[in-house]
Amino acid sequence: MSETILICDNNSNLNSKLSEVLGEASFLVSSVCNGKDAQSRINKNKFSIILVDIDLPTISSFDILTYIRMNSPASRVIFMYSDDFEIEELGLDDKMAKKLGICTMVRKPFKESYITSIIQDNPAHRKWQETIGKQKLEVSDASNLSDTKFTKIAIKELYLGSTTLFDFYIRVGDNKYLKFLHKGETFSKGRLQEYEISKNVDSLYFLNKDRGEYIEFMNGFLEKYLKRRKIFGKQALAASKGLVDHFVSEVYVKGLNPKLVTQGKKLCDNLYEIVKADSTMGALIDALFDEAPEKISYTFLTAFFTSITIAGIEWSGETSQKLVIQGALLHEIGKLKLPDELRGKSYEELTPAQRLIYQSYPAEGFNLLSGTSVPQQVKQIIYQHREFINGKGYPNGLTGLRIFPLAKVVAFSSSFAEFVILNNTTPLRAMKKFIGSREEITKYDSECIKSFITALSKS
Repeated sequence: MSETILICDNNSNLNSKLSEVLGEASFLVSSVCNGKDAQSRINKNKFSIILVDIDLPTISSFDILTYIRMNSPASRVIFMYSDDFEIEELGLDDKMAKKLGICTMVRKPFKESYITSIIQDNPAHRKWQETIGKQKLEVSDASNLSDTKFTKIAIKELYLGSTTLFDFYIRVGDNKYLKFLHKGETFSKGRLQEYEISKNVDSLYFLNKDRGEYIEFMNGFLEKYLKRRKIFGKQALAASKGLVDHFVSEVYVKGLNPKLVTQGKKLCDNLYEIVKADSTMGALIDALFDEAPEKISYTFLTAFFTSITIAGIEWSGETSQKLVIQGALLHEIGKLKLPDELRGKSYEELTPAQRLIYQSYPAEGFNLLSGTSVPQQVKQIIYQHREFINGKGYPNGLTGLRIFPLAKVVAFSSSFAEFVILNNTTPLRAMKKFIGSREEITKYDSECIKSFITALSKS
């Protein structure tokens, strides 16, 4: 039986030429010009070989690679690109290519016959399915292990590469787990479907001791994934959402050790790239940082302290953690509407009349996002992040319970980030000075301060 081939390239002329040459060589060929059609075609048909170009519209090439790995693991993937710099910029070396399921990388332009020779040469197929379902797991095989020892991750947010970094488990009951994948094995939906007990499984689990390694791996993956805006995809967004949860959990458990601080910075960088990927938010935050580059470090530090603070607050959950970090990254966009003469000046330098104008920027930020798809909670964070519980904030002088809870977190984190920068000191030393100031400490929610101090005490 002839091998079936799918060509995914946005160049229709190349698609036609390749289809003609491969057809003459007795292959059964289909072609598409965008990622959405590629995914649809792969969903409906099984292809022996899939050619994927680095620049695909609608759905990125990286998302397509992930989709292939999950849904058509037996397919050989040939990855096409036009510029060596693209590959270097992405860090797409042989090791990374293997993790993404790429068998061969081909630089354009090339002769159509060259692709034929690669296929006919038939190097060892990537037999992803060889490790699938070799042993049937039964509930009776489950081990009694405490729920507190495990970190949960949704399968839709999971990126493992071609082989797993450590052991993964399925939870089959309270304090009861089945080892589903051993370190070095391959994951696919097909494997998950092999097990009767796993039909409704939407999450996997790994031991808390491996969480730091997972954070480091995912940060490295996202860093490479987000370097070029046009390959930004849903996979990166989903992975980053899970990564926020695991990062703040690790900070809360282990404190601010140097390795976690480094990973926190990378995480904020990656989240910033994701915010920029939204055309509305991206344009606004780009404009703010272009005008005041010094705001970049302050904004990332605010987001980092926000992630630490929210992790230790009892009422916070997965959704609130994601929303508050997004709000922290965007909290100062209203300053784009301030008059030129007020920009670049500290609040203390302003005259009383100028301060009244300056105090309008949170409301201006809220108005900038009016009518956009930005979540209402994020808009409220932007609107109220300068309100203080003692009623001495702005723009409305709200007090206590009248302030949106997530805005209280950003109010404290942003002020403390500014305090750290102004005093040029470590967070621990800055906090000792910060809580010693009665004027400062009465502005912020005690629960936020307590959560942050608890995290610092563990470092």
